[in-house]
Amino acid sequence: MKKLFILGTLCLLFTISAVSQTKKEWEKVQSLNSWNAYQQFIQNYPNGKYTEEAKQKQSLVERPEPVIKVEENKDAQDVPADKSIGAASADSLKSGSQILIKKGRYYVDDKPLTNKELKTLLKSDPESAVFYKKAKTTAAIGYVLEGVTILLLMPTVGILPGIIGGLLVATPFIIVSSKQSKKALQAYNSKRGGAPELKK
Repeated sequence: MKKLFILGTLCLLFTISAVSQTKKEWEKVQSLNSWNAYQQFIQNYPNGKYTEEAKQKQSLVERPEPVIKVEENKDAQDVPADKSIGAASADSLKSGSQILIKKGRYYVDDKPLTNKELKTLLKSDPESAVFYKKAKTTAAIGYVLEGVTILLLMPTVGILPGIIGGLLVATPFIIVSSKQSKKALQAYNSKRGGAPELKK
């Protein structure tokens, strides 16, 4: 009975969290009030509570022209290329280079990116920044729920079942976080000539 109560509580927390997250995303989309933001929301929640309203509001907003080239600042001084943190970031922002994934690592112009550089690049674009933030928030919720579940289940069912239970609770959040990270990458790359196929 106690196990059912714990699992029921976790399911309720998951549902409340998902509904709250959708509402927050809808509020964010409304504040952005852009065609692309509405489009992404409609794709994320095709049958959601706010989808019809998003479609109506999107029809009232002008669709943007595709960005073809990022102009360089002519007054900027030439800085010699180096491999220090931020060098790849600055180069990619100027040249409009895309972020690629090769063998589980992120690259710009064949230079590997650190996590800090990747974060800087994704946060430099407003659309990809929204998805990046959602990915990080969702992952954090998943990890917290995993830890809480393990702590609650271990005393009653044992270590291994507790860990498995924690993983089961966290997995949906990690999957959603991964999808949001991919969308952040695609949003960033779409402004730089399209989103190429990502090679794991």
